[in-house]
Amino acid sequence: MGYISDIRNKVGNNPIFMPSSGGCIYKDGKILLQKRKDDGEWAFHGGCLELGETFYQCLVRELKEELNIDIKKATPIGMLSGQKENHIYPNGDEIFGIDMVYMIDEFEGVPTPDNDEVVDLKWFSMEDLPENIHKPDVNFIPLVRNYLNHNGFVVD
Repeated sequence: MGYISDIRNKVGNNPIFMPSSGGCIYKDGKILLQKRKDDGEWAFHGGCLELGETFYQCLVRELKEELNIDIKKATPIGMLSGQKENHIYPNGDEIFGIDMVYMIDEFEGVPTPDNDEVVDLKWFSMEDLPENIHKPDVNFIPLVRNYLNHNGFVVD
């Protein structure tokens, strides 16, 4: 996590903006979530932008790193920011996320956890999501539901 690590070396745990891309893999009425190694919570897939990267480039890189898949098509479904995207990680780092959220429409490969950041993968129906969803990703769920109901892109 080069850029964010560099910033953290300068500011410690103080709040920072964290631009990131997140992706929802949806198939047969279910979404694929990953179990995070750092806090054991279920989360969508993605991560932070590096300098010079677009949101889409970040998504492609992160899903290759985390799941060993190659994205062929992803549709942006929303952008999130503000107080609701505030989060303090287990190590004390505080962020205010600026999140571009995508629906992964096509990919190649079999999703496989990297065991560095991701320890498990599991398919969930939208009606039976786990209770322990990673706080920054809770706000992704209404975007996914909105997209599935054909209501377009949301900025919130």
